[in-house]
Amino acid sequence: DDANLDAALVRSGRLDRRFWIDLPNEEALAGIFRHHLGDGIESAVIEDVAALFAGTISGADVVRIARDARRRARMAKRPLGGDDLIAVAIPPDTRSPAMIRRIAIHEAGHAVIGMAMGEFPMALSLIDGAGSGGHVTYAIDDESFEGLAVDLHRQVVALLAGRAAEEVILGAASAGAGGSDSSDLAQATRLVARTEGSLGLGSSLVHGAQIDSRLVHGRLARLYAETV
Repeated sequence: DDANLDAALVRSGRLDRRFWIDLPNEEALAGIFRHHLGDGIESAVIEDVAALFAGTISGADVVRIARDARRRARMAKRPLGGDDLIAVAIPPDTRSPAMIRRIAIHEAGHAVIGMAMGEFPMALSLIDGAGSGGHVTYAIDDESFEGLAVDLHRQVVALLAGRAAEEVILGAASAGAGGSDSSDLAQATRLVARTEGSLGLGSSLVHGAQIDSRLVHGRLARLYAETV
């Protein structure tokens, strides 16, 4: 993130070329798994696991999973197999059926609203890991993002859609949209605050102005009502 780099580093002549390295997609993940696991595991198993984790884990995570799968096979004194990869990457789900259904509805809410706004998901998962009960991964086209108020509006609505789906379908929302700094509500709050305080797309053109939390809440509440 450029905001975290010293200005002296990013001025002309220093770091003129910058590359964004995103988390690997399904095809890339499958290739990384094959590289670290060799030929002992069926391609279909590797492809299934790669599809589940596309866009959510790094190459370093794959190395850890591969190491643990090899250890599992070694302790059992047998060759590495697909069962070892599945056991390590997708451990048994101990969540209740009600919780799994709620998470499925939450993630489906993100996907449905995303599709309604023209953003089609690359992958949806209910895998429990990394502090999140599930996720939806989109193919982001940065070239088409103009930074208009309507673009930011859509991002916030998409973030609020999981909570809205729980409320509409199950009758009440859970705390699943909140919590960590990477949660849906945290991201939506930051985006609305930036819209009001630094992007010039809110009620003031002043950059860096102190934003009244009531203003942010009011805008979030209106967008949430629209999402519902």
